[in-house]
Order: sequence, then structure tokens, then C-alpha cells
Amino acid sequence: MARFAKVVLFSAFLAGSAHAFTGPASFLPRTAGRVAATPLSLHMDAALIVQNKGGGHGEIGFQLAKQLREKSLDVTLMQDSATKWDKPPFCYYGELEQAGVEVLNVDLSQPDHIQGALQGRSYTHVFDNFAKNVDTVSAVAGLARSWGVKNFAYVSSAGMYEGDS
Repeated sequence: MARFAKVVLFSAFLAGSAHAFTGPASFLPRTAGRVAATPLSLHMDAALIVQNKGGGHGEIGFQLAKQLREKSLDVTLMQDSATKWDKPPFCYYGELEQAGVEVLNVDLSQPDHIQGALQGRSYTHVFDNFAKNVDTVSAVAGLARSWGVKNFAYVSSAGMYEGDS
């Protein structure tokens, strides 16, 4: 059910309707402390999805890339090179490439590899579906700031936080 709810969240977000959202209202835009009643909208020129190697995040990134591309947006999916490419949804990435999604295979544990793969590129929206610590989120967020992105979405199940030693 959690996997389905996450995909529904992104589907509602992309469809421009808050009414399809079935999860907690805390994810919806707020106006003066109340949930906004107006539909969500997303206008972008180019989207970057930074994708981890598995789990529910793999499905989220796959579905997000597919839906953004169906809306005729330029989409780059930067996939962690530690991915098990023979497992779903990664074994279906050929479908994304046939639809026009650019898939980059990058060692996301190395911030310099992230910066190198994205050198000379620019995006208006970034979906960080990977970051696990300050170094990895800083690499992508720093680039996003230099691009002047309109939106930066971070997807996490609290995996980024490390306890104090």
C-alpha cells in the first residue's frame, strides 16, 4: 500500500489535482496554515531525477520519469551505478529511453561523479530520490542552486538522517 500511495502522490502532483491525493494533508501546499483548495500545477522545461539503486524509490523514479515524459518534458534520470539492472523496474528502463528519457548511469556515492555527469547541463526542476547524507544532497542541491531551479523535491523515508555518535 505504501508503494501505491507514493505513486498516487506523484500522479496527483503531475496531473495538477490535489483531489486524487490519498495521503496525509501535510504534503499538500498550505495557505495561511490551511491546505490550499486550488489545484497543483507543475510547469517545467527540463527535469532531473536522481535515482537510488532500489526499493520503493526505484518505482517512484521510474513512474515519475514516465509521467513527466508523457507530458512532453525533457527528462534525465541519473541512476546509481550500483543498481541491479536485471530487477524491476530497472530492467524496464529501455521503455523510458524509447520514450525519450535520457538515463545516466553514475556512481552517486561520489559527489564528484555527480558533478561531472551534470557538467554543462541545466534543469528547471530536480527530484532528489537518492541523497543519503549531507555530501550527496549537497552535490545535487548545489548544482540546483546554480541552475536557479524552480522546485527541488527531496524524497526520503528519513534515510538521510544519521544519529549522533
